[in-house]
Amino acid sequence: MHHKVFASYRRLLFFTVLEAAKNVAITPTRPDGVSERAWNRWEKGESPIPDEVINNLKLLIDERQNQIKHITERLNAGEKVELSIPSSSIDIVDYRLKQSVFAEAVALGAVPTETVK
Repeated sequence: MHHKVFASYRRLLFFTVLEAAKNVAITPTRPDGVSERAWNRWEKGESPIPDEVINNLKLLIDERQNQIKHITERLNAGEKVELSIPSSSIDIVDYRLKQSVFAEAVALGAVPTETVK
């Protein structure tokens, strides 16, 4: 994966560098993730990005795309899609994924509700 695509995916998922470093970069050999500095080196193309980390990021992007696809299909079918605002009290990875999906879904025409989930 090109380092600029890698950086773009992190931003698309609303992760800060530190959040991605400590959560997306978790692998069997890196159970605590990596430092911000290591993540920044990957994004700048200064160090090769480990395949395990690329796969973790791709899984999140795939999940995001599946959720967006489902919402888009419902909107195209004429359904009124209501989404609750994501709650920050859940796991940070789930929270950032939900924020990213929520933002795109609202841009596509889904209706945000005042309920926080």
